[in-house]
Amino acid sequence: MAAVKHLLILGAVFHASLCFNSTRTVKEVFDLWRDKSQNEHPECMISSGATAEEVDEFWLNHNIDNISSSMKCYLACIMKAFKLVSPTGDFDGTEIVKAIDRITSGATEHCKKVPPEVTDECERIYHFIRCGIHYNHELED
Repeated sequence: MAAVKHLLILGAVFHASLCFNSTRTVKEVFDLWRDKSQNEHPECMISSGATAEEVDEFWLNHNIDNISSSMKCYLACIMKAFKLVSPTGDFDGTEIVKAIDRITSGATEHCKKVPPEVTDECERIYHFIRCGIHYNHELED
């Protein structure tokens, strides 16, 4: 019985260590993704119609609330360009956790539950990202 208890504790500790896989600060994560996005997928700003000011406001100040539809499409383009969302619009939780420091599998599973009435691709991806930014990791306990 004690061996089972130890295995359960070990399993919980291992799971917790996998859930939060970064020592980077939120600012460092946003700065990293800002640089990656600008360097590897500058076409997203052009194709979405998002302005440089909007993009900077998101990456530098983490402003996800009350953003334009162009900015929502910019974020959708970034998620798709880095293959975190499939061409059919499905979120790849495993790839998201691997690619984005400080996001957990619990957060991705919770945030993938976009309301079914939200059918616009940019809006769906925006809901997912907004949820991920505001997600309360204490819910995982």
